[in-house]
Amino acid sequence: MKICKYCKTEFEPVDKRHTYCSDNCHKNDYIKICKYCKTEFEAKDLRRLYCSNSCSRKDISDNTRKKLSDSNKKFYSILKNRNRLKEIGRKGGFGKKGYTQLGVRYESSFEKNVYEYLENKHIKFIAHKHIPNTSKVSDLYLPNFDLWIELDGINREKKKKWLGNDYLYWKKKLQLYEDNRLKFKIFYNVTEFIKFIENK
Repeated sequence: MKICKYCKTEFEPVDKRHTYCSDNCHKNDYIKICKYCKTEFEAKDLRRLYCSNSCSRKDISDNTRKKLSDSNKKFYSILKNRNRLKEIGRKGGFGKKGYTQLGVRYESSFEKNVYEYLENKHIKFIAHKHIPNTSKVSDLYLPNFDLWIELDGINREKKKKWLGNDYLYWKKKLQLYEDNRLKFKIFYNVTEFIKFIENK
């Protein structure tokens, strides 16, 4: 004999796994009252307290709301933080864009590591220099080597089917280097780039 998990009456289980005396009790045990709007709802997870995400957000205490507000005000009072968020925007890889210690803008963690390496080694470079006679920009130009560099962290050749139009844009960009008779090189990771520089 077992005690029903919902109505607490004794019953003879058909299966050892049964914890309810009937389907009705089983269903009713998942009916809960929303902590915020007090309406009934069926909870697939018994730990759930709100009928919707909206109610969950609304049920934030005044104290918590004030703490969040103060925290945001403190963050946005710093000009550097405001400018960084403007640069990043809602799209374009939040957390991957920013500036190096010397103020050079990077647009990926790959660029960040390469630019910081060059800064630490005191190697002159120009980030995002326009390819001559075009509106397109390179990832990096090394004046001392007269070398244009593309930092291709995803290896577009291997993923061209998946990239679609982005791959075609990439190929046109590489063609511009050739059309302008510019010396260029593609790197696929930081280690490869550092090895190249150290062997120069």
